[in-house]
Amino acid sequence: MDDDDLEFKFYGYITLAMKPLDIPKKTSKTQLKKKKSSIPQIDDDYIISCFLIGQLAKNDLYEDKITGKEIMELAYMKIIEAQELVGGRVILLDVYKFHNSVIRFYENEGFKKVQMISEDQEYIQMVKYI
Repeated sequence: MDDDDLEFKFYGYITLAMKPLDIPKKTSKTQLKKKKSSIPQIDDDYIISCFLIGQLAKNDLYEDKITGKEIMELAYMKIIEAQELVGGRVILLDVYKFHNSVIRFYENEGFKKVQMISEDQEYIQMVKYI
């Protein structure tokens, strides 16, 4: 927000929450072993508690005032604050699979695709380990 002249302008926004990520039983033991310290085993199912970036967007009216990377950095700062209070090692987000530029943006930020999540297979879950 910019509070020049006492007028608030919203350049962008983020929403953050906690969400469990279910790891399929068919996940290879090698992949699980790499991340074992952050994956509790529950009855042969694996669940990771993640910081969810629910929404991240910028206001087109002020496109020249902020970048997506700056908004992402703000999200990281808030997640680190939460991590210091409650722990956690994974950031999760859901992306519409046909938004290739958005997927590339998150991949450039270090996110990896992990699985399709919707019944119609239109959304991809992506994670980043912190």
